[in-house]
Amino acid sequence: MNSHNADKADLEIRGPTSAFNCPEAATRTQGGKGAISSLSSEELIFEPPKGWVWARFMIKATPRVKGLDDLTVAAFGPQIGMRDHGRFPALVTSGHTSATRKQNPITGLTQLYMTEADIAVFHERYFTLPTMAREYGIDRRALLTRLKSSEIRPFKPNDQDYGHLYLRKDVDAFLK
Repeated sequence: MNSHNADKADLEIRGPTSAFNCPEAATRTQGGKGAISSLSSEELIFEPPKGWVWARFMIKATPRVKGLDDLTVAAFGPQIGMRDHGRFPALVTSGHTSATRKQNPITGLTQLYMTEADIAVFHERYFTLPTMAREYGIDRRALLTRLKSSEIRPFKPNDQDYGHLYLRKDVDAFLK
């Protein structure tokens, strides 16, 4: 398919839309043909490779595996605001929070997953700016300003940088 000359009606998302972890991708791709109405044919440079879909931008489609509701460590980090430099996987591998080893049913490889219990343990001990903002109802930029002006510092054991990761007990004592 020559995407430069593609008509929006010719676009088709292959695969079930409920299989995507990204809610925006699922909502933007519902309807199959012509579902991506915000993209003009001039914006389409090439057809997405297999496993990728067009939303407002090209994203990697991560299928949900039937019977496996847990997220990988790499997928959980961005959901709590730890989006860069592999900081959340490093937190797990250094033993500061728990994760569960499971076999990936598709690849057969053993991976680290965040079960509900692992997620609960993480949230009992730590805050990130987005999780703190949700719990306290305060804008994360305002929280960051307040934290910087206080004695509270990000969690950095042995000078390992995990970004804006804070111990919950310190933040709760300061904000309550």
